[in-house]
Amino acid sequence: MDIKEIIILFVFFSYIGYSLEIVSIYIESKLRKVEYTHPKFGPLPLSFPYGFGGVLSYLIITQFSGINIFAFALITLICFSIIEYISAVYCEKYLNYKYWDYSYLRFNLKGRICLRNSLLFMFAGILIFTPLHTMQDIIKDTSSSLIEIAFILSLISIFIEVYFGRQTLRKEQKELID
Repeated sequence: MDIKEIIILFVFFSYIGYSLEIVSIYIESKLRKVEYTHPKFGPLPLSFPYGFGGVLSYLIITQFSGINIFAFALITLICFSIIEYISAVYCEKYLNYKYWDYSYLRFNLKGRICLRNSLLFMFAGILIFTPLHTMQDIIKDTSSSLIEIAFILSLISIFIEVYFGRQTLRKEQKELID
C-alpha cells in the first residue's frame, strides 16, 4: 500500500465517520431531549479522527492477515479510544476549542473519551472487519488513473477542510476576544 492509497482511505473514512457521527448525535439528542448540535471544524463533512482510525484499522487488517475478529475488536477499542483522546487534547490545546464533552456520561476520562463510545468503536470495528478485507481487493483492482484522480480529490478535500476550518476558528476566537 502506498501513501496515495492511505490518503484516499483517510478521506473516505473521514467522510463515513462524519456521516455516522451526525446520525449518532441526532439520535442521542432526541433520546436525551436536548437540542441537536453538531460541532464542525471546516466546511466539508469530514472528521479526521475517523480517518486516522479507519486507516489504522485497514493497516491492521492488511498487515496481520491472520488476525481474528476478537483480537481486531479489542485492538479497535483501544486504538480508537487513544485516537479520540489525542484528538480531544489536540483540539483543546492547539485549536482552543472543545468539540465534544462526555462528562455527562458515566465512565468517562476528563470528558474526552467514554466507555460507551469506546464500545461503539469496537462494535464498528466488528462490523467493518469483513468489508476491510474486501476493500483490499477493490484497491488492488482499481486502475492507476482512478487512484490518481481519487488521490487529487482527497488532497483537495483535506486542504479545503484544514484551510477553511482554521479560518473559521480564527474568526470565532477573534469574536470572543472583541
